[in-house]
Amino acid sequence: MSKNPYADPDSQNEEAVDGARVAANILNRMKAPNKERIMKRINARDARVGKLIEAKMFDFRYLIEVTDSGIQRLLQDIDNRNLAVSLKNTTDEVRSKILQNLSDRRQRVVQEEFTGLPEVRIAEVRLAQRRIMERLEQLRSAGMVKTQDPQDMWV
Repeated sequence: MSKNPYADPDSQNEEAVDGARVAANILNRMKAPNKERIMKRINARDARVGKLIEAKMFDFRYLIEVTDSGIQRLLQDIDNRNLAVSLKNTTDEVRSKILQNLSDRRQRVVQEEFTGLPEVRIAEVRLAQRRIMERLEQLRSAGMVKTQDPQDMWV
């Protein structure tokens, strides 16, 4: 096992860091042109690393960081079936965030669709989630959806 040249030599504890997730989180906060330019360079240098980062960029859990008004705007463009399938394999926190931003009527429809779904392939769930995340990125790039960084302070 090779030592990390950037590690603190006095540190006794080493903590594993998911570099692809860290890079994805940084890139997700950038404007689209900068993000595309950086991803193009990463892919040119190491396509495998680029794919890892890209997969983390479309992590469905990222929806937690979207403002409620942003989620509401996003959900206007998502059909009920795709939404129900995307909820099949996600955290309670993400499911709750999505459902609380639907009208009461649409919430009932989506929940009925969700509970009525037969078993779904995980690939189909991931595809539904990816479609939603791609639409989110389009809206974010157009300035129509904002994220809320936990470190942002509003007064």
